[in-house]
Amino acid sequence: ADTVEKKELRGSLIKCVEQLGEPDSTIIIQKYFFGRSSKEIAEIVQISADNVRARCSRAVKRLKDVLLAAGFTR
Repeated sequence: ADTVEKKELRGSLIKCVEQLGEPDSTIIIQKYFFGRSSKEIAEIVQISADNVRARCSRAVKRLKDVLLAAGFTR
């Protein structure tokens, strides 16, 4: 039962991340799901590493609001 819950949670989380739109959703997924560096992500989304870091910071704040609105709690 635990693995089914984890799969559902992961699916819900990914849907929330996708609501951020591109390139922010890609940045969040690459950084937090795959552990890639800002430099690696910059090559994927074709923006500077500094821009990746700035967008990531803003996207995390937006994601927090999206998650709270979707019923996730701390």
